[in-house]
Amino acid sequence: MRSSNPFDRKGLAVVNLILKPMPKPSLLLIKKRAFPNDPWSFDVGFPGGMVKEGEDPLSALMRETEEETGISPSVLEVLALVGLDRPTIMPQVIIRAYLSLLVGEHGDFKLDLSEVSEAFWAPLSEIRGPAKMYHPFKKRVVEAYVYSHHIIWGVSKRILESAFPLLNSLRIRGVSK
Repeated sequence: MRSSNPFDRKGLAVVNLILKPMPKPSLLLIKKRAFPNDPWSFDVGFPGGMVKEGEDPLSALMRETEEETGISPSVLEVLALVGLDRPTIMPQVIIRAYLSLLVGEHGDFKLDLSEVSEAFWAPLSEIRGPAKMYHPFKKRVVEAYVYSHHIIWGVSKRILESAFPLLNSLRIRGVSK
C-alpha cells in the first residue's frame, strides 16, 4: 500500500535496468503515473520499488518488475549490481540498481496502471544526452537524457549513467556514453 505521504518512505528500494539485446540493444523504461504529492509523478525511469520487510532485494526486484510490467522473472537473468544511489529529495531511501538481461519472450506488457502509465523499449543508440533542458512537468531546467519525447532525469539519470560502463564492458553495440 502506497503511503499517503511519499516522503515518509524509508529503507531499501530496487530498480531493474532490463536489457533486451535484439534486434537493437534496448533498455526498458517506464513512465510513472501521477499521484498527489509524489515526487516521481510522470517521471521516466526503471521498474522497481521498495523492498518489503523480510524480503531479499533480488526477490523484491523480480516482484516489482512483474507487478509493474508483467514481465515474468523466468525470462530475466540478473547480470550485475549496477550501483547504489539515494534520491536527492529522499536521502532516507537507498536504491540498489540491477542490470538484467531479457533471455526469453515476454509478450505484451501487462502494466499495473495504478503505478505505471507506460512502458517501452528505448534503443541505447537513440538515448541522447546528457543535456540541460526544460522539464515541462517539473517546470524547471534539469540535466537529463532524452529518448523520443521522454526525459530521463534525477536519480534515473544517475543510475543510467552508472550503467554505461557495464553496458560498454558487455560490448553492446550502440553504447558509447
